[in-house]
Amino acid sequence: MVNHYPGLFNSSYHPSPIELLFIQTPVDQLGPPLLGQIVLTLLQGVLFAQYYEYLLHFWEEKRWTKWLVHAAAALCAIKLIYIWWFTWDRFVNHYGDWLYLSIFTPISVAIGISSTIPSAVAQTFYIHRCWMLSHNWFFVVPAILSLIVTVGSGIVLTWGSVMAAGGILRGFRIITIAANTTLASGLICDLFITIFTCYYLVKNKTGFAQTDNLVFRLVKCSIESAAGPTIVALINLILTNRSTNNQWFLFPNIILSHVYGCSLLYTVNARRNVAGTLTTVVTGSLGSCPRSPTKTGRENGTAGAATKRSLGIWRPRSLRTLTSTERHPQSMHGVLVEVQTILHEDQLPTLARTKAGDSNS
Repeated sequence: MVNHYPGLFNSSYHPSPIELLFIQTPVDQLGPPLLGQIVLTLLQGVLFAQYYEYLLHFWEEKRWTKWLVHAAAALCAIKLIYIWWFTWDRFVNHYGDWLYLSIFTPISVAIGISSTIPSAVAQTFYIHRCWMLSHNWFFVVPAILSLIVTVGSGIVLTWGSVMAAGGILRGFRIITIAANTTLASGLICDLFITIFTCYYLVKNKTGFAQTDNLVFRLVKCSIESAAGPTIVALINLILTNRSTNNQWFLFPNIILSHVYGCSLLYTVNARRNVAGTLTTVVTGSLGSCPRSPTKTGRENGTAGAATKRSLGIWRPRSLRTLTSTERHPQSMHGVLVEVQTILHEDQLPTLARTKAGDSNS
């Protein structure tokens, strides 16, 4: 508490230069973590709402990537508890104790890694999604390498924090280098994922208005989901190198993990919004085929049967419907791009082999 501060009512006490920063500029020193904790709590509410929406509509999905979604939500909740504990320790337990605030305490050790791990989980999801889209080694190798550098630097950052908390001055140098490396590599990974995803989607435009509009929506979704984390990471990197006499770098650092978490849940929940458009595209593309009597559509022709089948396109067994026609390969390719990017269904390898077999025949 305040009566623990040795300089209180002690005219012979000489505060350190760092103590004087807290005493003379409390807004720049105490404001950033307090503001970060407030915004983090608001983002946690948004994340809870998004996670509830995900559980409500995608509880039974079978893809292994669902565990990345659950892990991101759990890690963000743990981060919130940790930051509340960190803030309570600074603003309540040691209120007015400028000496305690000026030193690197053990409770501050996990600040860096608490943002790195949840962010890495979200980036792993995006790398896997882009790999399912393109199967391009020129993308996946640098993306994974940058992710490994990010996580490795975060571990080194934690090690430097432990050293600094133990009074070893070399730990502060390690913290500076590792923090810059973590933020820079994470930012590069984000930009690489976003740019490559948008490039690959635009490259596969079909020339058909319906499928091209669908690709445009996917590009828009990719940019929207990446904008928040990229901007926050960039601000964090800039403030880390410019904040020599204040702690404003803590504000973006504290909220970064939850920005990634909200971005990830926004992406997976966006599948529901794309569902109606994808069904419309499949119906329109298949419905324009010439009428031919089939077992399931003798009265309405192929168009009627395709319309009925397209309504169940989100069920894995119905995915084979996408390759039931060879008359519009370009429009169907646009649909496959959509499915690969947003739905990343379990049976995509089967779909690809089926489509290749249809093309050869």
